[in-house]
Amino acid sequence: MRKIAISLAVMTLALGLHMPSAQAADDHQITMQQADIRAFINDVSIVTGKTFLVDPRVQGNVTISSEEKLSPGEVFEVFKNVMRVHGYTVIRTPTGEYRVTLMQGAAQDAPFVSNSGYDGQFATTVLKLQHSDAADAAKLIKPVMHSQGILTANAGGNIIVITDFPENLRKAREIVKAMDTHGMLTESFSFRNISALDAQETLKALGG
Repeated sequence: MRKIAISLAVMTLALGLHMPSAQAADDHQITMQQADIRAFINDVSIVTGKTFLVDPRVQGNVTISSEEKLSPGEVFEVFKNVMRVHGYTVIRTPTGEYRVTLMQGAAQDAPFVSNSGYDGQFATTVLKLQHSDAADAAKLIKPVMHSQGILTANAGGNIIVITDFPENLRKAREIVKAMDTHGMLTESFSFRNISALDAQETLKALGG
């Protein structure tokens, strides 16, 4: 199941639809459940206006959830993070295209099999802060993540891209919700989905 919501229109490359250039500056909300990774690359190409040269070995499915609308630049940041967790890298060529190919040491970033989450696979979510700094939030989220999870804080757009198991994504949402409510960190947090040990590790991060 694959969907990218673009303002009031839904773009589906599988149907051969094309987005008019006038929509290029619109914000986008991404929701994908086990979507074909190559179809995802094609969608990102239309949203961002970038041309991708895809290695034939790039295969697989992706699960992504964006709770907030993203600019084309933020969509590209999400795209690069998703490629990395699947063992691929995005390289700009001298002629301006972007080559999507295998990343050296890609096995270190490949999803692990587990009994939890979306059929035991990592998923990617995007959290957008309204009042707080993404880098500060990232410091609090990092201690509750899986050792193979990936976190990227985009300070410019104030978004956090997280790739991890669903239970850890829920913890990350709780942390962001707690610190972003009033635009400041306080001495008291309420974490409904975080264990005492995880909360302790998170609070340690407050001290640097």
